[in-house]
Amino acid sequence: MTPKPKYDHQVRKYHDRLAAIIAATGGRSRPSDADARRRAELLLKSVLPNRPDDLVEAAKLIDPQFTPDGPARPLLDRALTLLAAPPEGLTGEDYFLKGQIHEALHEDDDAIRAYKHALTYAASRPEWRRQLVKLLMSRARWKEAQAELPALLRAIPDSQEVKEWIAEVDRELSIQ
Repeated sequence: MTPKPKYDHQVRKYHDRLAAIIAATGGRSRPSDADARRRAELLLKSVLPNRPDDLVEAAKLIDPQFTPDGPARPLLDRALTLLAAPPEGLTGEDYFLKGQIHEALHEDDDAIRAYKHALTYAASRPEWRRQLVKLLMSRARWKEAQAELPALLRAIPDSQEVKEWIAEVDRELSIQ
């Protein structure tokens, strides 16, 4: 693999190359494909570099639904291991990636913790806060979602979606 792409044309080329690598090991898997996990392990062992973002991108190609015990699990587990204790520490992007992995694995508390760490590095990233709020709402963690929504509304004040979320959270909290 090449260094992490920075520009749109590089990202497209990177994804095409990664898709070709996945295809060469047996293609995208179907839920009934018993060899899918073996292919993921082969990619992990012999092909993909030890870069968490590459591993997650490959996992998306192998298992687009990110099922917790699906064929991409070895790739996600390895990405988490690499993100556990890098010598140089984690960046906001690393924490956000870690949150996405934990969310995919239905490890909600770890995902929320990682998303919140990511936001301490980059509070001005509304897409990160949006992901956190979506997770909190999907898990009916209404009070925590309510605490995050004002910052999200300040970041994107014209968002109808955020305004609807605020109404939904207020409605749910009034029922409880």
